[in-house]
Amino acid sequence: MSMESLRRGDCGSSFVEDVLSQHPAMFGKVLSNASHFRLQVLVSVPVDAPDGRSRLVRHGYRVDEEYFYPASAIKMCAAVTALQKLKHLQSLLGINVDCCTPIALCSLFEGTKDDRTDPSNNSQNLITVAHEIRKIFLVSDNQAFNRLFSFVGHRTINEAMWNLGLQSTRLHHRLSETRSIAANLYSEPVDVNVAVTALTLLPKRSGLALQDNSGLPGVKVGTAYVADDGRVVSEPMDFSKKNYMSLMDQQDLLIKLVRPDILADSSGLSLDTAMRMFLMEAMAQFPSQSANPKYDGSDYPDDYCKFFLPGLSRIRPKGALRIFNKIGRAYGFTIDNSYVFDVETGRSFFLTAVLYTNANGVLNDDQYEYEFADRIFADLAEVLGRALWQIPDYSTTSSNSLDCTPSSLWEKFSKPLMTSASCQTNVFVQRTQDSDLPAMEKTHVIGQPLIQLALHEERHSLPPKSHGQGLCEQISSNPVVSKAVALCGTNAKQSNSNCSSVILPAATKPMEGYETSFSCVRDQQCNSSDIVLPMMQLSSCDVVSTSICAKVFNRSVKSCYKYFLDE
Repeated sequence: MSMESLRRGDCGSSFVEDVLSQHPAMFGKVLSNASHFRLQVLVSVPVDAPDGRSRLVRHGYRVDEEYFYPASAIKMCAAVTALQKLKHLQSLLGINVDCCTPIALCSLFEGTKDDRTDPSNNSQNLITVAHEIRKIFLVSDNQAFNRLFSFVGHRTINEAMWNLGLQSTRLHHRLSETRSIAANLYSEPVDVNVAVTALTLLPKRSGLALQDNSGLPGVKVGTAYVADDGRVVSEPMDFSKKNYMSLMDQQDLLIKLVRPDILADSSGLSLDTAMRMFLMEAMAQFPSQSANPKYDGSDYPDDYCKFFLPGLSRIRPKGALRIFNKIGRAYGFTIDNSYVFDVETGRSFFLTAVLYTNANGVLNDDQYEYEFADRIFADLAEVLGRALWQIPDYSTTSSNSLDCTPSSLWEKFSKPLMTSASCQTNVFVQRTQDSDLPAMEKTHVIGQPLIQLALHEERHSLPPKSHGQGLCEQISSNPVVSKAVALCGTNAKQSNSNCSSVILPAATKPMEGYETSFSCVRDQQCNSSDIVLPMMQLSSCDVVSTSICAKVFNRSVKSCYKYFLDE
């Protein structure tokens, strides 16, 4: 794909640059050297067209002018694809599997263990897709993303995004792991526990030859980087094999989720209203509002995963705002992809932005000016929000003064915070370096405004639970996973002490969307041919495991796995 097809610049509008230029004290530094900061901003406003349908008015500033590392912002892709896969499995196998169904990841590589419990889940420490999705949006948990990446597979997650028209997507790897690019093509087998039935989805090997990012401008970043062994390499870091998703595509994915009435070409997004509502609730909640998983508000303040929140709280009371978003932050890049909705006025807009801050030019040294990025993002949301909603600069809100200040800057104050001109406080709050962080206000809840955003009514397609609750009731913040979810009983398949058996569930037809064969990895001498075993030759009781030892890439695949499902 040529970069020309991705480059959209200002989207035919100078609105963003005009607004930012009016505030040189806030943005003069980044505007005068925008390419250095890799600043990109995309604003989209839903409006009603004469024919009664909603459409977007878009304004951009340097949109997709160069490469940026999306970091955790791409976790939204995994959340969407995981829900779609569950729906596919339900249809394919005729089983009652949904996002509350317990799953476990069996170990695949030497030196790893089965991943079967999640201590953050107060419902029996289960791993479920629902719980991992909530962790992804509440605190941007890396392990949660990696679990979902393994659950869906390398090929599936990329092709799911392409099927949505998001052609720039190139998800090469998991996050915060040292696996090679080749190792990321493999996905662990997954145990799925449905009532008293247990089945295992075979390990997968992606055959997708994913294009790298070498054709994108700015794919080499910085002047030096710290290697995994601690050495400082005096050359730019090459991001050609790193994840990528353009700013436009990230915002379009969010639009397809929260406002499917706007982008009519949302074919491929096989999520019903209940699934979308669940995702939107997870996006909108603050960590301190969650009952499961439970987070301490002093460790995870409300803006922990909402970088635009402090600026928006200067123009509207925080309790009036719902922000459906996903942030990302790594290697000096800061990203926020948000849909801002005012529950009192009904006004809304999409705001997606990226900024690169790395004054010393060295990557992977954890010396990034993220506090500066936090200031810029808060100011960006404030001035664009005021311009879009025509709120005067001198107007005030009832938000607490700390709500209007990025939490990364709170510790900078050794004296009482002064109320800004645009954010007055009802309570005088004194901050010292030794005092505890103030408790966040809990008066704002999610609730009914989500219903207003479910624009297409449809019957929830998942079979109801035995206790009669709908999906959103089962996966609410109180709690996320119902105790009534049936767990794997005494008939469940138990793991071997060394490695899990791989049991293929009964199937009357090949899995749609997958290759209909299993391929054998080469043996220790690497002199055997790949064995092709059609799925139809296996029964529900066949164990496709062997004791051969297979060496691949720089690590060993556990010897018990001989057959891999080609994605």
